[in-house]
Amino acid sequence: MEAQALFDGTLKHLRAQGQRCQDSNGSCLYLDESSGRMCGIGCHIPRDLYDPRIEGLGIRQILEFNYALRVLGILDIPVIRFLRRELGAHAELAGQLQRAHDVSQTWIEHGILAPFDWQHEMETIMRETAFLFGLHY
Repeated sequence: MEAQALFDGTLKHLRAQGQRCQDSNGSCLYLDESSGRMCGIGCHIPRDLYDPRIEGLGIRQILEFNYALRVLGILDIPVIRFLRRELGAHAELAGQLQRAHDVSQTWIEHGILAPFDWQHEMETIMRETAFLFGLHY
């Protein structure tokens, strides 16, 4: 997948969905099977390849680190192979796209519990990401 196509697909999906994909504890998910919501990376994963064992792993961990995946016994499952094949050349970009989706979790982890406009923050991060990677926003 080309960088611009990855960016465009994520931005279109996040705008249409209008909210984070998260579990009942507020942790981000690649896919919430009950609601059908997906994160900015999950929207690129074909449903038939999705495997809940990837939940809790960041996309950079999936794309760049073998040890943890080997320990978890998921190094060679189809969704990992797919993500590495399709997104592996764009690990840093994929990490930023995941960050755009996960943004409110980042604020909470840093102790900032002020009123929060997810859509505005997501758009800000996507605009910055486009600039950093030389992509069209």
